Amino acid sequence: MFDVRADADVPHVNLWIRHVIRCQLRRLELSITRENDDRGLRFHVDNLPLVSRHLRRLELYDTELNDSFLDFSGCPGLEELEINNGGFIRAKRISSKSVKRLSVIDCSFNDRFRTRIDVPSLISLQLDDPWDRTPVLGSMPLLVAASVRLGTGCVMSLDWCDTSDSGDCDDENCPGCYGLEGDYRTAIGANKNRSVLLNGLSEASSLVLTDDSKAQKFIFKRDVKWCPTFRKLKTLVLNDYWCVPPDFRELACLLEHSPVLEKLTIQMFSKGPEHEVQINGSYRPMEGSTAISENLKIVEVKCEVVDEGVLKVLDFLQTLNIDFNFEDEEEILAKDGPTTPINCIKKWKDEGLAVDVEHLRGGQVRLLQHRPRAGITLSGQR
Repeated sequence: MFDVRADADVPHVNLWIRHVIRCQLRRLELSITRENDDRGLRFHVDNLPLVSRHLRRLELYDTELNDSFLDFSGCPGLEELEINNGGFIRAKRISSKSVKRLSVIDCSFNDRFRTRIDVPSLISLQLDDPWDRTPVLGSMPLLVAASVRLGTGCVMSLDWCDTSDSGDCDDENCPGCYGLEGDYRTAIGANKNRSVLLNGLSEASSLVLTDDSKAQKFIFKRDVKWCPTFRKLKTLVLNDYWCVPPDFRELACLLEHSPVLEKLTIQMFSKGPEHEVQINGSYRPMEGSTAISENLKIVEVKCEVVDEGVLKVLDFLQTLNIDFNFEDEEEILAKDGPTTPINCIKKWKDEGLAVDVEHLRGGQVRLLQHRPRAGITLSGQR
């Protein structure tokens, strides 16, 4: 770890990095800060590629990167790459034929082009909270597991539009929808690279796809228009971004394009991993019904409180023959607390519903409400 006190120190640090690389090390961690620099500047690596046959793992923190440095063809043994708070303002591409595990966390990208991640041997990907423009994923035929979480930080994304939630407004001057180098839209109606994320993720067997931004990005919704088939996907975790009534178009599309899906988890306004309520269900095959995977044995809906939004999601899932073990009455085992489903009692009573409270052994509480709709079974502990 270095504290770079002045710009004059930068060449010396870069020389040291090159010297260390020649020492045949297998793991290199670069954590270089600009001491007392209130501008938040990152350390700029030099414009030369790394060359090492021995390097296996590389960790970069607080570094400003470029195309030459991110061309890892000179590191044929590099398998693990982690970049935290990196700058891709001048980098159009990450390229490696050997990297198998890649993490890109809390990094800033250019506002005029999309950086391309071209790592075909990847088996594990973590992409968390990219700033400015979301990078575009190349083909990853060996991918097993990936987690893409957008909007987890406070930095505004540039992948949004005032008039369209899927990046296809009719204003050719819109900086969000059109004119990006490396994007599939260079003009209205012009298709170059249609998918930013989903096509590159299509070979995974396990996916986490969430967007928590207040001004939600349109990347996922735009990608869904050309949704690939996830022919190996068995486990899928989504959040409420995908659950937009009345038609739940994005959620339905993913399920229809996941023919071997076995487990679906939907996190409704929950940060996890702790949730106050978990609703469990499973797919019930019916003759002539092939809209979603017949292998879908586990469906989990996790939330903090059972509100109208959660009930709409459950209603939609029922239309896909997902069975939540409904009974004539609704049974809820709820954990008592200020933000838990126990607060639904007041809401239900305000809506004119009859609610009975039954105390069980072990401090559990069963809430019975009489509704015209089918019931759901939840679990928790008082």
